[in-house]
Amino acid sequence: MPEGDAPLVLAGLSSSFMNQRTQLDRIAEALGTLPVRGLMTTGPAVDPATIRASGNVLIAAVDVAALRGLRPKGRCPPAEPRRLI
Repeated sequence: MPEGDAPLVLAGLSSSFMNQRTQLDRIAEALGTLPVRGLMTTGPAVDPATIRASGNVLIAAVDVAALRGLRPKGRCPPAEPRRLI
């Protein structure tokens, strides 16, 4: 996680290749201009090291196959809506 107390923004587009590289670069650039901590996730289709990000943005690869074992069986309860900013 990016360090600090600023609001945390999570951004991720897809875990498969959808030609999303340009959009990820633009999101990282935009998050770098805001007073937030940015966490961007990529799947195996995009190497996180190839995305330029400022110090308040962390780019991390997510192993979707590994996460499948963490998902509870059945339906998850709905999340409570929260206004963060």
